[in-house]
Amino acid sequence: MSEPRFEISPLRGMVDVPLKIRLTGIQPGDLVTVRSTIADGIWTAESSFEVAADGAIDLEEQAPVSGSYSTVDPMGLIWSASLQAPQESLASLSNLEPFAITFDAVSGGNVLASASVLRDQIPDGVQREVVRKDGLLGTLFVPPSAGPHPAVMLVSGSGGGLDEGLASLFAAHGIAGFALAYFNYEALPKALVNIPLEYFETGSNSCRLTP
Repeated sequence: MSEPRFEISPLRGMVDVPLKIRLTGIQPGDLVTVRSTIADGIWTAESSFEVAADGAIDLEEQAPVSGSYSTVDPMGLIWSASLQAPQESLASLSNLEPFAITFDAVSGGNVLASASVLRDQIPDGVQREVVRKDGLLGTLFVPPSAGPHPAVMLVSGSGGGLDEGLASLFAAHGIAGFALAYFNYEALPKALVNIPLEYFETGSNSCRLTP
């Protein structure tokens, strides 16, 4: 039998591109835990699988017997990951730089195999435009294809700030994404108190003018 190894594709891609994850070269019938470590340990997940008769674990075909998710799902080790670092550590991803996900296969306390993939947050050709006009503070992501483009405005949740990641993904699929900050960012109010609704109307009108 060959040495345990991961077969993962793509090894590099956008964050919303599904992964194919397969582990081979394992003794059939063994119980193996597969662990994911995302962005230097900001999130982690793990689930255990029974090795199939061909000596493989295929996340597209097998459900874990225990762990952070329970059904057949090739991306289960991604979406089921839990936050392991302080909330402030998420700021390290706000620059839209690529980040790594490492997968480890563990059995009997020993690491049998490891592999890493790189996930991109902004696609090639997308234009990133800082918006500082009409009182708005945000970032517009324009698709590489010729416009005009449909557009969507995205705002952050209860933490405020400016979350550009999802807006860039819309641009990857032909939709201009306008990430708009409305509190806890630069000169905006620090707290979610008395935010004028007209601010969002101005942002929405700006989306209609997307090239």
